[in-house]
Amino acid sequence: MSSSLRELENAFSRSPSLESCLDLGRFYLEHDQLMEAMVVCKKGLKLSSNHPQAQALLAEIYLGQGKGAKASELADSILKEGPCADAVAVLGKIAESKG
Repeated sequence: MSSSLRELENAFSRSPSLESCLDLGRFYLEHDQLMEAMVVCKKGLKLSSNHPQAQALLAEIYLGQGKGAKASELADSILKEGPCADAVAVLGKIAESKG
């Protein structure tokens, strides 16, 4: 991601939209700041609780926290509602982590 943390945090604080939540949450996740990612992701889910990308981000955060079963359950739930590449990616990471 080319945006700096400061830019993402500024965008989020100016306008906490779903997009800014996803961008900042992904940045935190990529930098192993799991608690921060969780907080931002949950704010995004308050804006749109059924958004599949936000739910998939939450599943990936769970995976990062070592909660593979919870991540898998959430990813499966997302896919029951319809196709979502992010949820499939989470399931792939889960499978990869199991060897």
